[in-house]
Amino acid sequence: MFGQGQGHGQSGQGFGNLTDEILKAYIEQVFNKYDLDKNGTLDEHELTFFFNDLFKALNIPSEINKQQTIEAIKSMDQNSDGNIDKK
Repeated sequence: MFGQGQGHGQSGQGFGNLTDEILKAYIEQVFNKYDLDKNGTLDEHELTFFFNDLFKALNIPSEINKQQTIEAIKSMDQNSDGNIDKK
């Protein structure tokens, strides 16, 4: 999923010193926090919460709306079910 990088053979490409294990642990934390119905996917409602919390954490004075989230999901949705899967 994240590819192989340099160093210890476990760095994700484009993520500097982050190893695949660290990225997987972070993804797990995101899903645990935002997957409100605990079904292993993020829907447009859950993903909107994620994006808006991320913007706040990065001090980006903007909010994403449901339609923007739906467009983001379309670009990331590997199986076209309208959700973002953890896998």
